[in-house]
Amino acid sequence: MWTDLIKAMAGFPDAVLTGVDAQGFPSSVRCRPQPDPAIRALHIDRAPGVALLDGPASLLCHSHDRNLWRLRSLLVRGQLTTTETTWVFHPTALVPGTGLAGPVGDARSFIAARQRAGRYLARRGLTRPKVPWQLIRDTARRGTSTN
Repeated sequence: MWTDLIKAMAGFPDAVLTGVDAQGFPSSVRCRPQPDPAIRALHIDRAPGVALLDGPASLLCHSHDRNLWRLRSLLVRGQLTTTETTWVFHPTALVPGTGLAGPVGDARSFIAARQRAGRYLARRGLTRPKVPWQLIRDTARRGTSTN
């Protein structure tokens, strides 16, 4: 997993580290993880004013073009430990997202998301909402918002 992680992360300039703060709430900070091959962990400079507790954490890497196309994403699950100057992130699972899993992986993700949405709606006795495509097209043509 380590080699795949380093290879995948090389395509992203930064990441978002999410852990738990002292009040038990999730807290996120943008960071630039630095690989430490000797311990197969990532060092992350601690951000001023952000206090994350040791424990479960995740790293999210994503990128897209200025029009929000060409989305690529990667999620890394792991454990966070704290030193005086850095957080040390020990990866335990690599979850390739859109753009990294290949066309078949992207299709699987889309199908799985649609199935999850269907189960969510079924449990609540709801029907799938109708998307007002014509309104969206008309609004895009005019270059204005719907609000």
